Amino acid sequence: MFAARRILLVGLPFVLVAFFAAPADALVLTLRVVDSASGDPSAARIMMLDEDGPLFREQDTSLRTHLDVQGRPYFYVEDSQTLDLPAGEYRVRAYAGPTSIPVESLVQLNQDTEQLIEIAHWIDPREHGWYCADPHVHLDHADDPNGEPDYLSSTPADAGRVGRAEGLDVLYLLENHAATPRGLVIPNEAGISVCW
Repeated sequence: MFAARRILLVGLPFVLVAFFAAPADALVLTLRVVDSASGDPSAARIMMLDEDGPLFREQDTSLRTHLDVQGRPYFYVEDSQTLDLPAGEYRVRAYAGPTSIPVESLVQLNQDTEQLIEIAHWIDPREHGWYCADPHVHLDHADDPNGEPDYLSSTPADAGRVGRAEGLDVLYLLENHAATPRGLVIPNEAGISVCW
């Protein structure tokens, strides 16, 4: 039996509400990502696994799942993410870029639960005059294999959110048509700066 449930993605600079079918007996797992040093809301790449392996193996448009180089699905969380899942044991893996220390936690979901994910960094390159950057970012991609148009198309705001979750200080957007913005994106804490 399935019931309509909703996911609320909360973060800078937008709020998105998406609906999907979840088991009627689903429990709510809220993932809350914070910086371990300051306690401030943060962003991270999240992979979730159960006893059968990675969750969200089918592309999930409500989570905007992606696949890593080994074909394992992941999604991005900025501040918090609410998921409807059946009771069970889940492994949550979080990563926030090359300067972060990967985090893995085990969640026993037998009631509605909030899981705090604390992101720690082993170095702050900015203190030494270095910045993490991706100088080649496309906002538009081909349609997905399941036929959903623009599944991977993004906005500069999406790029900023992903950049923050990947620990990047600077992104440069590349596009081939005038309808899509292109230029420098700086995914800082206060939002994003876009320069053309």
